[in-house]
Amino acid sequence: MNVTMLLTFRLLGFGWDGGGILLESPLQSQKLIAVWTELKPLPLVVRSPAPIILGFVLFGEPLHLIAIELIFWACIALSEGLVIAAIIGKKAPDNALGV
Repeated sequence: MNVTMLLTFRLLGFGWDGGGILLESPLQSQKLIAVWTELKPLPLVVRSPAPIILGFVLFGEPLHLIAIELIFWACIALSEGLVIAAIIGKKAPDNALGV
């Protein structure tokens, strides 16, 4: 989970040097971009992510808490998927699904 979070949010989303897709989007809030690129001092996760990543691994969060977090994320993803499917389903003509 932590490696995936590192690869998605840090590497792709915010980038190692602040050039990620979440910062370069024209829709992104200028306040968020400023926090990650201009605010002094920059957040520790930007300046030195290694201790934070090691902390995730070495603090050894109990497995039952990780399982609960994963269940929460699964519930969030499922509810988002259901809402998206409902919205798309209302907009799609009846014959678009081959029915």
